[in-house]
Amino acid sequence: MIIEIMIISIIILMITFLMVILVVETLHTTKNITKKRKMERRIKLTRLRKKEKNGVYFK
Repeated sequence: MIIEIMIISIIILMITFLMVILVVETLHTTKNITKKRKMERRIKLTRLRKKEKNGVYFK
């Protein structure tokens, strides 16, 4: 009886641990995606500014 309870508790712990890891990983990936988007936006803005300086403005 005690052994069964221990096994069940271990399984539950493992599942919770895996869930936590998954959540952390998803958060990291979303952060990276937002960073990439911000960088892309900055690059686009700088390119537009350079084009404006040249006197020709087009996307």
